Amino acid sequence: MVMKRNAMRKNLRQSIRNSFGRYIALMMIIGLGASLFIGLLITRQDMVVTGQRFMDDRNMFDLRMISNYGWSEKYVEKFAKLPGVTDAEGIVYLDMIARTETMSDDSVFRLYSMPEKLNLVSLRSGRMPQTPQECVVEGFFTDDSILGKKLTISSLNEKDSLEALRSQTFTIVGRIASPLYLDMNRGTTAVGSGSLEMYFYLPSEAFDVDYYTEINLTLEENYDIYSDAYHTYLEDSLDALEPDAEKLSQQRFQDIKEEAEEEYEEGYQEYLDGVQEYEDGKAEAEQELADAYQDLKDGEQELEDNRIKLLKAQNQIEDGKQQIEAGFVQLENKEKECLTNLEAVRSQLATAQAGVASFEANDIQGKYDAAVAAIDSAANAVAEAKQNYADAEANNASAEDLASLAGAIQAAEGAHAAIVSATGQVMDLYGQYQEAVGGVAYLQGLEATLLDGLDQIYGTRASLEATYEELTDAEAKLWISWAEWGEGRDEIAEGWIDYEEAKVEVAEELAEAEAELKDAEEELREAREDIDGMDKPDLIMLSRTSNVGYNNLDSSSNIVAGVARVLPVFFLLVASLVCITTMTRMIDEER
Repeated sequence: MVMKRNAMRKNLRQSIRNSFGRYIALMMIIGLGASLFIGLLITRQDMVVTGQRFMDDRNMFDLRMISNYGWSEKYVEKFAKLPGVTDAEGIVYLDMIARTETMSDDSVFRLYSMPEKLNLVSLRSGRMPQTPQECVVEGFFTDDSILGKKLTISSLNEKDSLEALRSQTFTIVGRIASPLYLDMNRGTTAVGSGSLEMYFYLPSEAFDVDYYTEINLTLEENYDIYSDAYHTYLEDSLDALEPDAEKLSQQRFQDIKEEAEEEYEEGYQEYLDGVQEYEDGKAEAEQELADAYQDLKDGEQELEDNRIKLLKAQNQIEDGKQQIEAGFVQLENKEKECLTNLEAVRSQLATAQAGVASFEANDIQGKYDAAVAAIDSAANAVAEAKQNYADAEANNASAEDLASLAGAIQAAEGAHAAIVSATGQVMDLYGQYQEAVGGVAYLQGLEATLLDGLDQIYGTRASLEATYEELTDAEAKLWISWAEWGEGRDEIAEGWIDYEEAKVEVAEELAEAEAELKDAEEELREAREDIDGMDKPDLIMLSRTSNVGYNNLDSSSNIVAGVARVLPVFFLLVASLVCITTMTRMIDEER
């Protein structure tokens, strides 16, 4: 028995040595199959553990609270205080048509506000935004070449969406990963093509809104993801929070409605103020137009009055200048006449003075004085003779004496007559001399008169020249006044143009104001209808199981687990078939 057993072992060792390669191959096939089975068996667990570690590190939400009226910060605080809630954070997101510099066509992107507590992003490259004009992009569909490029928001987006952003251009500074997107699916949207291409995160300051799109919550208890206990916990938490959430949703609705009512009342008051302002402005504008019209009319009348005054002054100046010019002509004629007369007088005066000089050269005055003296002496002798005769006759002189005295009288008278006769030529010449002296005096007086006349002419001319210069200065000033009058006329013309433009402008502004008031009235009516027709709040409460990436990770890991259950069976069957075939060949060879 022992010998048989030893022989069998010996044969077995010999068989192994002879077919060592086959045995090694069989062992490797068996080991490979076992390794594949073990690897597939633990793959799902590794996937789940890795996913949970990432979700926990990024503090992924457990529950989402969505209201059709959005949320404010105070409701984030209220949700955070609800039983079973660890933390709460509001976020804003917008689906926008945009493109990056690396793209040739527009696409639809989802823009999130940067979280601070929940659903934290993980930086893969670059840096986080530091200004409201910077952003980060998901890193799965991009590489580092996108860093530094611009994200440009399209003008094709709705006005409300565009106004919700403070800027329309953002610089991409980093690439990130988000726990909200655990697979390649980016979800759907009602914007553009209906499919989201990528997601971006922007600083909260980049959004110009006063509400949160949704509030994310984390719960107190920690469970393994995808476990029945965790999903049951989520459902129970939703049921437990639903009454409070509905209450908060209703409060949010009341807040929105009250705010809408306040805005409506403010808008209505602004509308009434606008109507009053319109009426006041209309009255003021019409009064200003009326005042401007009257000012222009008064200006035209003043312009016409000034024109008449200027024409009158111009006529007066022209008449004055004509009179002065006529005076110049008259003075020139008088001057010529006076000079002619002066020349004639001076010629006569020279002749008269020459005659006087001739008489004086002949000592006519001495001769005259001597003749007068001789005549006076002879006359005295006659008077004396007669006096002697009278005295003698009074003294009863004798006839002889009286006769002698009478003879003396005759002799004296004869002598007197002889002297008078002898001096007659001298007396005639002296008369001519006196006439010549009188003529010189007359001509000298006439000369002085003519010279005075010339002085008067020259004085009058100087006066006329001064007056003419004054008229010339007045005429220059008049032309300045005419220029000012022309400027005034142009100003009046421009004033009428401005007036007509103002009328048109006022009419347009009033029409615009009326249109704005009608628009405001229509907006108030629509606002009133919107307020009265406000729907009840629609609260949507979702758990983490609503996240597509979360569910796809579970589905993917389950698929791997299914493969782990099926594929090893086929592999073992193949391995068994190979082993049986190999062993059969070995047995046949030993035979």
